[in-house]
Amino acid sequence: MEPPKYEELLRQVRELLEKGLIQESLSPCALYAHPKKCSFLTSKVAFLGFIVSAQGIAADPEKALKYLHSQQKLSERRARRGNVLNVMKMMVLGFETIRDGYDSCPDFSPIIAEATRGLSPDYKDYVLTDGYLFFKNRLCVPRTSLHDFLTWECHAGGRSGHFGRDKTITAVECQFYWPSLKRDVGNIVA
Repeated sequence: MEPPKYEELLRQVRELLEKGLIQESLSPCALYAHPKKCSFLTSKVAFLGFIVSAQGIAADPEKALKYLHSQQKLSERRARRGNVLNVMKMMVLGFETIRDGYDSCPDFSPIIAEATRGLSPDYKDYVLTDGYLFFKNRLCVPRTSLHDFLTWECHAGGRSGHFGRDKTITAVECQFYWPSLKRDVGNIVA
Protein backbone atom coordinates (compact mmCIF):
# COMPACT_ATOMS: atom_id res chain seq x y z
CA MET A 1 0.00 0.00 0.00
CA GLU A 2 1.27 3.46 -0.81
CA PRO A 3 2.37 5.49 2.26
CA PRO A 4 -0.26 8.27 1.87
CA LYS A 5 -3.07 5.72 1.53
CA TYR A 6 -1.75 3.76 4.52
CA GLU A 7 -1.67 6.94 6.67
CA GLU A 8 -5.26 7.74 5.65
CA LEU A 9 -6.37 4.20 6.54
CA LEU A 10 -4.73 4.45 9.98
CA ARG A 11 -6.39 7.85 10.58
CA GLN A 12 -9.83 6.45 9.72
CA VAL A 13 -9.33 3.36 11.90
CA ARG A 14 -8.23 5.52 14.89
CA GLU A 15 -11.26 7.78 14.40
CA LEU A 16 -13.67 4.82 14.28
CA LEU A 17 -12.04 3.30 17.39
CA GLU A 18 -12.39 6.59 19.30
CA LYS A 19 -16.09 6.86 18.36
CA GLY A 20 -16.64 3.28 19.52
CA LEU A 21 -17.99 2.18 16.14
CA ILE A 22 -15.33 -0.55 15.88
CA GLN A 23 -13.21 -2.32 18.45
CA GLU A 24 -9.92 -4.15 18.50
CA SER A 25 -10.19 -7.85 17.71
CA LEU A 26 -9.51 -10.20 20.60
CA SER A 27 -8.97 -13.13 18.29
CA PRO A 28 -5.40 -14.47 18.38
CA CYS A 29 -5.68 -15.22 14.65
CA ALA A 30 -7.00 -11.75 13.48
CA LEU A 31 -3.76 -10.00 11.64
CA TYR A 32 -1.95 -13.32 10.29
CA ALA A 33 -2.08 -14.85 6.73
CA HIS A 34 -1.22 -18.50 6.19
CA PRO A 35 1.60 -18.33 3.60
CA LYS A 36 0.63 -21.62 1.95
CA LYS A 37 -2.96 -20.48 1.52
CA CYS A 38 -2.30 -16.94 0.29
CA SER A 39 -1.11 -15.74 -3.09
CA PHE A 40 -0.23 -12.16 -3.89
CA LEU A 41 0.73 -10.55 -7.19
CA THR A 42 0.05 -13.68 -9.23
CA SER A 43 -1.83 -14.16 -12.47
CA LYS A 44 -3.32 -17.56 -11.54
CA VAL A 45 -4.38 -19.41 -8.41
CA ALA A 46 -4.87 -23.13 -7.71
CA PHE A 47 -8.22 -23.72 -5.98
CA LEU A 48 -9.98 -27.04 -5.28
CA GLY A 49 -8.28 -28.88 -8.12
CA PHE A 50 -8.71 -26.06 -10.63
CA ILE A 51 -6.58 -23.19 -11.90
CA VAL A 52 -8.34 -19.82 -11.82
CA SER A 53 -6.80 -17.18 -14.08
CA ALA A 54 -7.72 -14.28 -16.35
CA GLN A 55 -8.36 -16.84 -19.11
CA GLY A 56 -11.00 -18.61 -16.98
CA ILE A 57 -11.15 -21.84 -14.97
CA ALA A 58 -9.26 -24.98 -16.01
CA ALA A 59 -8.43 -28.31 -14.40
CA ASP A 60 -5.19 -28.31 -12.40
CA PRO A 61 -2.91 -30.54 -14.53
CA GLU A 62 -1.03 -31.81 -11.46
CA LYS A 63 -4.25 -32.92 -9.73
CA ALA A 64 -5.63 -34.36 -12.96
CA LEU A 65 -2.50 -36.47 -13.50
CA LYS A 66 -2.62 -37.76 -9.91
CA TYR A 67 -6.28 -38.70 -10.36
CA LEU A 68 -5.66 -40.46 -13.68
CA HIS A 69 -2.67 -42.31 -12.21
CA SER A 70 -4.73 -43.51 -9.22
CA GLN A 71 -7.52 -44.69 -11.56
CA GLN A 72 -4.99 -46.54 -13.72
CA LYS A 73 -3.54 -48.30 -10.66
CA LEU A 74 -7.04 -49.25 -9.53
CA SER A 75 -7.95 -50.75 -12.91
CA GLU A 76 -4.61 -52.61 -13.06
CA ARG A 77 -5.27 -54.12 -9.63
CA ARG A 78 -8.74 -55.22 -10.68
CA ALA A 79 -7.45 -56.67 -13.98
CA ARG A 80 -4.67 -58.57 -12.20
CA ARG A 81 -7.16 -60.14 -9.71
CA GLY A 82 -9.31 -61.26 -12.66
CA ASN A 83 -6.29 -62.69 -14.49
CA VAL A 84 -5.11 -64.64 -11.45
CA LEU A 85 -8.56 -66.14 -10.98
CA ASN A 86 -8.91 -67.09 -14.64
CA VAL A 87 -5.48 -68.73 -14.81
CA MET A 88 -6.04 -70.64 -11.58
CA LYS A 89 -9.47 -71.89 -12.71
CA MET A 90 -7.83 -73.32 -15.83
CA MET A 91 -4.79 -74.82 -14.03
CA VAL A 92 -6.33 -76.31 -10.90
CA LEU A 93 -9.20 -78.75 -11.08
CA GLY A 94 -11.81 -77.81 -8.47
CA PHE A 95 -10.17 -74.44 -7.81
CA GLU A 96 -13.55 -72.95 -6.89
CA THR A 97 -13.46 -74.93 -3.62
CA ILE A 98 -10.78 -72.54 -2.36
CA ARG A 99 -13.62 -70.19 -1.36
CA ASP A 100 -14.94 -72.84 1.03
CA GLY A 101 -11.52 -73.17 2.65
CA TYR A 102 -11.45 -69.59 3.94
CA ASP A 103 -14.09 -70.22 6.63
CA SER A 104 -12.14 -73.05 8.28
CA CYS A 105 -8.64 -71.60 7.79
CA PRO A 106 -7.27 -69.97 10.97
CA ASP A 107 -5.33 -67.48 8.84
CA PHE A 108 -8.33 -66.12 6.95
CA SER A 109 -11.53 -67.03 8.81
CA PRO A 110 -11.49 -63.84 10.97
CA ILE A 111 -10.99 -61.72 7.85
CA ILE A 112 -13.81 -63.46 5.96
CA ALA A 113 -16.12 -63.02 8.97
CA GLU A 114 -15.22 -59.32 9.04
CA ALA A 115 -15.68 -59.00 5.26
CA THR A 116 -19.32 -60.08 5.49
CA ARG A 117 -19.93 -57.07 7.76
CA GLY A 118 -17.73 -54.76 5.67
CA LEU A 119 -13.96 -54.73 6.13
CA SER A 120 -12.67 -52.56 8.96
CA PRO A 121 -9.54 -50.39 8.74
CA ASP A 122 -7.63 -53.28 10.35
CA TYR A 123 -8.07 -55.22 7.11
CA LYS A 124 -7.74 -52.33 4.64
CA ASP A 125 -5.35 -54.30 2.42
CA TYR A 126 -7.84 -57.14 1.90
CA VAL A 127 -10.47 -57.28 -0.84
CA LEU A 128 -13.19 -59.85 -1.42
CA THR A 129 -13.82 -60.47 -5.16
CA ASP A 130 -16.36 -63.07 -6.27
CA GLY A 131 -15.89 -64.92 -2.98
CA TYR A 132 -12.08 -64.99 -3.32
CA LEU A 133 -9.99 -63.10 -0.78
CA PHE A 134 -7.10 -60.94 -1.97
CA PHE A 135 -4.35 -59.32 0.07
CA LYS A 136 -3.46 -56.27 -2.00
CA ASN A 137 -3.27 -57.88 -5.50
CA ARG A 138 -2.37 -61.36 -4.30
CA LEU A 139 -4.80 -64.25 -3.98
CA CYS A 140 -5.09 -65.54 -0.41
CA VAL A 141 -4.61 -69.31 -0.31
CA PRO A 142 -5.97 -71.15 2.76
CA ARG A 143 -4.01 -73.96 4.41
CA THR A 144 -4.39 -76.78 1.89
CA SER A 145 -2.22 -78.88 -0.37
CA LEU A 146 -2.56 -76.01 -2.84
CA HIS A 147 0.43 -74.38 -1.08
CA ASP A 148 2.65 -77.27 -2.21
CA PHE A 149 1.15 -77.35 -5.70
CA LEU A 150 1.69 -73.62 -6.28
CA THR A 151 5.23 -73.80 -4.91
CA TRP A 152 6.20 -76.68 -7.19
CA GLU A 153 4.48 -75.08 -10.18
CA CYS A 154 6.46 -71.86 -9.67
CA HIS A 155 9.67 -73.74 -8.84
CA ALA A 156 9.76 -76.28 -11.66
CA GLY A 157 6.83 -75.47 -13.93
CA GLY A 158 7.30 -74.35 -17.50
CA ARG A 159 10.46 -74.67 -19.59
CA SER A 160 12.76 -72.46 -17.57
CA GLY A 161 14.11 -75.21 -15.30
CA HIS A 162 14.26 -75.12 -11.52
CA PHE A 163 14.42 -71.78 -9.77
CA GLY A 164 16.35 -71.46 -6.57
CA ARG A 165 14.74 -70.86 -3.19
CA ASP A 166 14.66 -67.03 -3.35
CA LYS A 167 13.39 -66.85 -6.94
CA THR A 168 10.69 -69.39 -6.14
CA ILE A 169 9.58 -67.38 -3.10
CA THR A 170 9.45 -64.26 -5.27
CA ALA A 171 7.47 -66.07 -7.99
CA VAL A 172 4.90 -67.44 -5.50
CA GLU A 173 4.74 -64.17 -3.55
CA CYS A 174 4.06 -62.21 -6.73
CA GLN A 175 0.56 -63.71 -7.12
CA PHE A 176 -0.34 -65.48 -3.87
CA TYR A 177 -0.45 -64.80 -0.16
CA TRP A 178 -0.62 -66.72 3.09
CA PRO A 179 1.07 -65.63 6.34
CA SER A 180 3.78 -68.31 6.42
CA LEU A 181 4.48 -68.24 2.65
CA LYS A 182 8.22 -67.50 2.78
CA ARG A 183 8.90 -70.18 5.39
CA ASP A 184 6.68 -72.78 3.71
CA VAL A 185 8.09 -72.22 0.21
CA GLY A 186 11.65 -72.22 1.58
CA ASN A 187 11.03 -75.56 3.34
CA ILE A 188 9.48 -77.16 0.24
CA VAL A 189 12.24 -76.03 -2.14
CA ALA A 190 15.15 -76.70 0.24
